[in-house]
Amino acid sequence: MPGPDPGPTCPDCGLRGDINPTYYRWWIRLEPDDPEPLAAQTVPPRQRWYLDPGGTAWNSQDDKPRPGQPCRISHSLVCPVWTAPTLHGG
Repeated sequence: MPGPDPGPTCPDCGLRGDINPTYYRWWIRLEPDDPEPLAAQTVPPRQRWYLDPGGTAWNSQDDKPRPGQPCRISHSLVCPVWTAPTLHGG
């Protein structure tokens, strides 16, 4: 499966992100986990992305995260160029 432009920055806003393949046969730009990963229990269901040891991203859908489990979010949730739902539903 050919990937997207491998550049580390969003072509729309120029912010940095990580491009990862998914198990769903497409690619996703994830927000960096700097300065620290997000706690999955603070991220709404269907917005939690995890990486396997090989760097492939997968979404947990509605599964309840383990206590302290880290996750990532899609850049599209926070890209300033696009109107997108916020993590807090507003």
